[in-house]
Amino acid sequence: MQKNTLTRILGILLTAILLTGALSILPVSADEIIPGDVDSSGGVDISDARLVLQHLVGKIILTKDQRRAADVNANGKVDIGDARLILQHIVGKPVKLLEGIEEMPYIAVICKGTQHQFWQTVKKGADAAGEEFGAAITFEGPTTESDVADQHDILKAAIAREPTAIALAAVNSEAVKDLLIECKNKGIPVIGFDSGVSAPPPGTVYATATTDHAASAAIAAEKLFDNADFKAKYNAATPENPVIVGLLSQDAYSSSLVSRNRGFINKMDELAAGGGVVTGHDVFNNDNAEAKVKIVVRVPSSTDYYSLREAAETLLETPGLAAIFGSNEGAVEGILAASDGGKEFGDGKYKDIIAIGFDAGYNQKRAVREGWFFGSVTQDPFQMGYLAVKLAFDASEGKPSPGEFVDSGAKWYDSSNIDSDGIKDLVYD
Repeated sequence: MQKNTLTRILGILLTAILLTGALSILPVSADEIIPGDVDSSGGVDISDARLVLQHLVGKIILTKDQRRAADVNANGKVDIGDARLILQHIVGKPVKLLEGIEEMPYIAVICKGTQHQFWQTVKKGADAAGEEFGAAITFEGPTTESDVADQHDILKAAIAREPTAIALAAVNSEAVKDLLIECKNKGIPVIGFDSGVSAPPPGTVYATATTDHAASAAIAAEKLFDNADFKAKYNAATPENPVIVGLLSQDAYSSSLVSRNRGFINKMDELAAGGGVVTGHDVFNNDNAEAKVKIVVRVPSSTDYYSLREAAETLLETPGLAAIFGSNEGAVEGILAASDGGKEFGDGKYKDIIAIGFDAGYNQKRAVREGWFFGSVTQDPFQMGYLAVKLAFDASEGKPSPGEFVDSGAKWYDSSNIDSDGIKDLVYD
């Protein structure tokens, strides 16, 4: 009878929690932990069980002291067994509520947004690391990647939960610098990932897991020189009649894109005997009278779809163009828009031009899968999420920082491996 009563109470509470919004819970910290007294009211009652259930279904996240008070079965985590024991205590069943033991590390991972598939793959990597290292993980972010205020609030709330460490990809670095200082003062290590935090206050960021953009774009140059058709054109080229490669960049001021473009140019320069010559943009131009490779750079006046398409159309009409590289998803979308979704590289007017992309996206994946694109380079968001949590765990263990940046890697994909186990989870739609 008593078991049925407890089950009904649990069911009623859980239904109420799922049908209503979360309570506004202020972090509480008691000088003395009372087992089961999650809200620090001085006693154990139905509100404590409610808080545990809200925590379990994701309506709230308990603070460190609250989690310890809630862990009445002393297994190092808050689970349904704790809610049941608290309810049994409330209805008078003789059960012993234990003081929670030292819990597993808790790492709050905060990304730039939750809608893009890229971040969902980052989450998979973070979850995998959490399981490997025995850490509890929460993964949060604003709805859109432009919501600066929302991310600030998410980070502030995470700090209040007293995590072991925080991993952060900042939407706006300036907007979170005050909170980074707060983390430093409270002894909470912060790990950057993806773009991390630009110019953080000294000592506030342990390390950043990110793509080495120069090295990743160099993969595209290496693969281009592996292409038999391109190699034949290169071998036939002279300084007077160089082989021409187009580089479409979404902009020329983003640090990641500038690094990526330079990585491609420098690797092309390295692979070409006598180096290469670059024209088209002051940021990247160089002179080399002996070059057999000429790289023509185009940067649109704006990053909108039409400007990218127009820049791609101009670049594709360059006389003697042998290959074209789009250095991010936006640039690739411009190239695809200028080539009937990539079909023109198959059997159309651009069939003699080798197209290489970067990142992924539905249209780019289709172009690669159909063989219209020679291939593309993808970042490794899974590894990025994994490394962010691993670095957070290492920081919490007091290990020295491995350096300012840790490369999360990049991989080449083409029609032969796009659906393979090592690639398919990295190339998002």
